[in-house]
Amino acid sequence: MGKILKNIKIRLVVTLHNILSRSKILRFIAVNLYDTINLCLFGVMRRRHYIKDDKRKVIYMINGKVASSSIEESFISQKMEKEDDIDIEMEKRGLVYYGSPSADTADYYKFSVVRNPFPRLVSCYEYRYHKKKYVNGRCVREYDSYLWGSFKRDKGFREFAHKVCKTPDSRSDQTFISQTYILYKNGRPLVDFIGKIENINEDFAIIREKSKLDEIRHANSTDKHKKNWQDYYDEETAYKVYERYKNDFELLGYNEELEALLSYIRKDMKEK
Repeated sequence: MGKILKNIKIRLVVTLHNILSRSKILRFIAVNLYDTINLCLFGVMRRRHYIKDDKRKVIYMINGKVASSSIEESFISQKMEKEDDIDIEMEKRGLVYYGSPSADTADYYKFSVVRNPFPRLVSCYEYRYHKKKYVNGRCVREYDSYLWGSFKRDKGFREFAHKVCKTPDSRSDQTFISQTYILYKNGRPLVDFIGKIENINEDFAIIREKSKLDEIRHANSTDKHKKNWQDYYDEETAYKVYERYKNDFELLGYNEELEALLSYIRKDMKEK
């Protein structure tokens, strides 16, 4: 019975993707209704979600804009033609779960990968505003619907970052929600190992040894910006973003990144 219900759920999710990708109005209503229900039931609009592979007994806590698509591909030994197709493929295979891993996965190897919050936010901005996303061959703009369209207009990175800093995790999009929210619950880590994108080759080798996953096939294309990520910031924005993600900086080992960014900004201002 459990497998039958799971298969029905998977088919419903895929069908819903097909329907909503065809109508902006339907998508707008459905996305905000879904987020509102989640907020009422779970206290957060975008819940933690993870990949669970029962054969390998491994769980990956998905962390947006940190090579997540490439890591998901390593579960299915298949390179997707388009980056955005991986989400639907994982849903079709019944590998995506929401919330926190249950008690019966205590013996599963759990991991995730994190990133310096400063470039992660730049990557989120570029992905949401400057990269076309396709669902079933149709272009979909995520921020046309998110938070009733309050993020719809691209007014530049500074304005975007300041909006993010005013948005609590309970209402945050999955690509800029705090990484510590994803990986910690009640002060305790949900994973056995946290790798860093800055050391992805070495850290993913450790993950592969434990999980038997395939190698990561490619880096995320949305990180190929025309300018250095540090150039998106001014001092005020750097301080605001640091305060917004203070737990990420402190708990995930990025304490020195604020001073490094401020030094870069000040040096650049002097040269100009």
